[in-house]
Amino acid sequence: MAGSNLIADPCTMSIKLSSSGKSIEFERLRFFLIRHHSKVFVVSSAGMDGASANKSNIYSVEASGLKLVCSKLQGRK
Repeated sequence: MAGSNLIADPCTMSIKLSSSGKSIEFERLRFFLIRHHSKVFVVSSAGMDGASANKSNIYSVEASGLKLVCSKLQGRK
C-alpha cells in the first residue's frame, strides 16, 4: 500500500514569550517540540512541499524568535 500523493494540511503553532510578550508563529507540514537542558527546540519538515518533507530543520526558540540550528537533515529511508 502506497502513501497518498495529496499533501496534508500544515500544522501551526503560536508561542507567546513570557519575557518579552512577543508572539512567534510557525507553520510546517509536520513538527514537534523538544526540551533539552531547559532550552526548547522545534524539529520540523524542511519545507511546505512533499519533496522536502523527508528532510528536517531544527530551530531553537530564542527571545528574538526562532533561530535555525541545523538545516535539511536527511531522514531515514
